[in-house]
Amino acid sequence: MPTKTRQTKPKPTPESGQPETKSRPAKSTTTPKTAQTGASPTKAKTRSTKSSQTEVTQADAKQAKTRSAKTAQADAPQADTKKTQAKASQGQSTDVAFSITASQSHLSSLLTTVAPAVQANPTNPILSYLKIEALDGACRITATDTSYTITAQAECDTVHPGVGLLPAQLAHVIQAIPASETLALVGSTVEDATKIEMSNGSGVISTTPITLSVDHFLVADLTTPGSHHDLPAETLKLALQTALGSAGPKDKGILHGVQLIFEAKSLRCQATDGHQIAMATLETQALGRRRRQTAESEPVDCRIPLDTVKALIKLLAQAAKDSDVELRLDTGEAPKAQFQIQTDTAQVTLTCQCLAEAYPNLQQVIEPFTYGTSALVNRTSLLHQAQVIKAMGAKTPVAKLTLSDARLHLSMDGNEVSGIQTVQASLDMPDPKFETALNLDLLINLARSATGEQLRLELGSPESLIKLSPV
Repeated sequence: MPTKTRQTKPKPTPESGQPETKSRPAKSTTTPKTAQTGASPTKAKTRSTKSSQTEVTQADAKQAKTRSAKTAQADAPQADTKKTQAKASQGQSTDVAFSITASQSHLSSLLTTVAPAVQANPTNPILSYLKIEALDGACRITATDTSYTITAQAECDTVHPGVGLLPAQLAHVIQAIPASETLALVGSTVEDATKIEMSNGSGVISTTPITLSVDHFLVADLTTPGSHHDLPAETLKLALQTALGSAGPKDKGILHGVQLIFEAKSLRCQATDGHQIAMATLETQALGRRRRQTAESEPVDCRIPLDTVKALIKLLAQAAKDSDVELRLDTGEAPKAQFQIQTDTAQVTLTCQCLAEAYPNLQQVIEPFTYGTSALVNRTSLLHQAQVIKAMGAKTPVAKLTLSDARLHLSMDGNEVSGIQTVQASLDMPDPKFETALNLDLLINLARSATGEQLRLELGSPESLIKLSPV
């Protein structure tokens, strides 16, 4: 049987320079890790490359971070400024000037009431706006032109009391919204401008920034009220309507208006254009008078421009039934009149400038004439027949008036058409027949402006005035 022979390597010695078998070589920093793990040299090279790339990336990131920090420090003032401005702008946009909630019907009623004082093409930009005030539980809207101011106030839900300007165009938008909707109006300030947002059930409508200040919205007001009177609203309206048609045109200065004269416990409204005179008298209760040097009460008068009278008549038409109008007069150097009217839904005030020039004494014009003949006729019938005669087209509007046989006859000889129209009348006259001439234009104007179903014509000589009064 063969014998296995095992060869034994000679034991290394230090002198041989060979390493000992049993002792493991010491780890060296220069020895590749692949020699210890048995990895391939290719993988080791790849890992080494990745490690180098990682170190470079970290170095670049560190440099980028340093540059970013420097850039951020350089941009910090600008960023802070923009951030501050944004915060300031955001803070200013939330500054509420006023805020109310009201039904469209209430707001529309207020806007309709003050509409006569809104100018279509004003020379002053502030006059194209309305002033809106959110009071405690109420909303007040004011419109003004160069001669008078109208203020209307009604109840509403006030969220934030304040004041602002309302563009006339937004007022038209509000009036176009259905009456059943509820509207929220919010005015906010941004720097020196004001913006109004209106929201309803269908959306939000906003105005462009309004740079005008509400302080520039100047309204007429009394400074030294001298007298205070209480007038029936309906009666005052009828009196003004009677006098309105006889006022003169704009080129006649002081005659382009109606004069109000308070004497004792009566008010006389009168107007003239230089040819016809209209007067209407009503009783009034004096609530207070300025103290005078004399014991006797002196007449107090004011002359209201015709445009203001027309606006006042519209307001009086809205007055609550059987309500009274409070009238205050300022008889100073710049005379003014103020009318306070109560409607079914609002408190309305009209304040106007009065004409300062002296008005002619119409009583002295009328007193010299005596009237011995009268005719009582239906106002509508007389107006219609006068218009028929007027349509004949004569060069002059002068017609012939004849009273006889319980009738009033109007006749004219026109250029191409002539004729006569008759109205039944109740006559009171010394002679069986009376003839005179009269201006048809004046007769038509008086018949239109007068009130009542019947008119009384009082006549004297052919040269005297014709007195026409409602019955």
